[in-house]
Amino acid sequence: MVTQKDMAIGVLRCRRARLRRTVRAHFVLDHDLVDMHHAARVYLQVGALIRRPVSRAGRVGKVTFNVNVFSAQESLSSFRCLPSDVGRLAAALHLDADFPLRRYQVEATECLAILLRRLASPARWADREVMFGRCRSSLSEIFFARWTA
Repeated sequence: MVTQKDMAIGVLRCRRARLRRTVRAHFVLDHDLVDMHHAARVYLQVGALIRRPVSRAGRVGKVTFNVNVFSAQESLSSFRCLPSDVGRLAAALHLDADFPLRRYQVEATECLAILLRRLASPARWADREVMFGRCRSSLSEIFFARWTA
């Protein structure tokens, strides 16, 4: 499935390629920098527009959640319990983390950690993206599909 964001990035990449050809043509024809100024400036702006969402996706996608990475103090402030307690509580509750419609691969401890983090502080989902390594929409779906059903 192609998202709207992917389509927008694809359009921007096509525009950047067209601008690159324009700048190269100006260069080959020995035009002054004044003649190339507008095309070069727009080329750099389009490149910045492409890098912004791609770098965010890279930051969020590189994180895999592991509750054992947190120190006791960080865990108490984020989840209001110790890292070892999160795993034991998930096992005691017999949580199954199955999301067949969206094909999310979510462990029971991660589901419980999302719930505990949501209960510990009512921050926005976007603030939790880097912590859990998922986008805000998937965090919201995991939370509401698992805990409100």
